[in-house]
Amino acid sequence: MECPHIEESVKLTPADLVNSNCSNWSCTECQTKESPWICLFCGNIRCGRYVKGHAKKHYEELNHHCLCLDSALAVYCYSCDEYIINDSKDNKIQKIRDHLQSNLESQSDENDGKRSSEHICIEPLRKTVRIDGERGSTSVYQVLGLKNLGNTCYLNSILQSLRSLTDSDARKEKHAHNTRGQNDNVCIVDELRKVIAGLGGISGSPYYSPNSFLTAICKLIPRFRGYHQQDAHEFMRYLLDRLHTELCKMRAPYYGDKQVSNTIVTTLFQGSLLNEVNCLVCGINSRKTDSFLDLSLDIPSEFTSRRNKSINDNDISICKLTDCLSSFTELERLEDSELYYCSNCTKKQLSTKQLRIKSLPRVLCLHLKRFRWSSCIRKKLDTYVEFPMVGLDMTPYLTLKKVKHTSNDRSNYNLIAVVEHHGSGYGSGHYTAYAYKNGWYHFNDSTVSVAMEEHIIKCKAYILFYVQHE
Repeated sequence: MECPHIEESVKLTPADLVNSNCSNWSCTECQTKESPWICLFCGNIRCGRYVKGHAKKHYEELNHHCLCLDSALAVYCYSCDEYIINDSKDNKIQKIRDHLQSNLESQSDENDGKRSSEHICIEPLRKTVRIDGERGSTSVYQVLGLKNLGNTCYLNSILQSLRSLTDSDARKEKHAHNTRGQNDNVCIVDELRKVIAGLGGISGSPYYSPNSFLTAICKLIPRFRGYHQQDAHEFMRYLLDRLHTELCKMRAPYYGDKQVSNTIVTTLFQGSLLNEVNCLVCGINSRKTDSFLDLSLDIPSEFTSRRNKSINDNDISICKLTDCLSSFTELERLEDSELYYCSNCTKKQLSTKQLRIKSLPRVLCLHLKRFRWSSCIRKKLDTYVEFPMVGLDMTPYLTLKKVKHTSNDRSNYNLIAVVEHHGSGYGSGHYTAYAYKNGWYHFNDSTVSVAMEEHIIKCKAYILFYVQHE
């Protein structure tokens, strides 16, 4: 967004920087190196709101000190409560960015491309597991975070969630063939493979940098350029659609004139919905089948007024994920403004509509619609929605014909990943993810920690990934 506070709140110059190596910044209050932010008024370095919040406390004590810049060179304004994209008339912010970037590049040259200990804020998580079928054989794998490249938490949370769905590791990826065509400048399939391989490798660093992947995304769609926040769900949908399109093109030469429609994307995520409309005048039913990669669910209005409801309130009226699914598949009467054209009556008539699931995907992705338009702005619904970790039964939401032919295992799902949005605004806030990979972990950009189930079920989920029960 365009910030009106820049001229009065940006006083820092490159000459004023005491420490020009932003990879070595630490909070002056608690000395942590996690999420450091430098005040663009006085140069004080404090930690972000998702660590101990000393940068925000600094602003609350000194209101003019509202603009700060992080080690990824993104700028945030506490007064606007948004990431900003504009600069002062004399480009003060860009001059600071150029100075810091130049210092980072010179440091990299001095170290011959090797990461110094200054870049490491935590020890990488490593875990030893036994490989089934091999007596006494063990394998050490590492749980890596993803570096924030300038407000890219939306991208990191989705990549970590998708990573939890794969069994790939660096050794498998090493033998994968190159799918990039000679005339292709950008191939997201290749770039995603690199990220998965990087996350599956053993490294001395606790995180992997998806810089090449982000560069490819920005080349393809300009809206992802810059430092402003993006919506994780919109990014996920674009990514899946793009992967499917590229994979279809890659497989086309092997199918001749036959159209390619199935890829790993559709194999995992695609299900189908039966859309049934019933004319209330003549009683004729119109049925249409539509495919889906994810389901976007409204939070029922009877729960949205209780904005800060959490699992600790022990209220029997707490919103459950099954309430959202029931609302999605319930019979509804179309409004007068949405009259259905009946082919039998040959005119628009009052009608009812109902959606039911015709076929279930292997990976069920459920998006909770937390952002709604209100007075020309998108506001967030902060309502807590209770969701099961195991045993999500989708049978009640299937077509009657499908219920008879679907086994319990095919309609039962277990949670594999959750994306959570922190904050109050659509274009601001922060994304983190919980994902299962031989254990539950919390992914907060480059920081990874072991997660307890009791903490996961308390989060206010934005996107839920479920896999069919095996």
